Amino acid sequence: MPTPAPPPTAYSPHRWAAFAPTLSAPLVDPVDASVLKVALPAPRAELPASSTRLEWAIAGYPLTFAAGLLTGARPGDRPGRLRVFRIGLAAFTLAWALAGAAGSAAARR
Repeated sequence: MPTPAPPPTAYSPHRWAAFAPTLSAPLVDPVDASVLKVALPAPRAELPASSTRLEWAIAGYPLTFAAGLLTGARPGDRPGRLRVFRIGLAAFTLAWALAGAAGSAAARR
């Protein structure tokens, strides 16, 4: 009697190619928050920014990350997770560029 063949795997052979971006995406927010904390003396010296504004700049990162995580989960199921991830990454990059180009601390909020 012949030995039965093993069942085919349900996993794609390319699943490991998606592993690194999936793990690195949540690291973008803490890395940028760390960069902001290190760079805080520069905006404080160049812009008339109070301590409260600088604290809100730091608190804005986890706040927007949590809001994006909560609101992006359901749309990720509809049009696709990759599309929503790309849209979110583009929005984050655009917001970061606009904040960097702002001329005052009030405009950076």
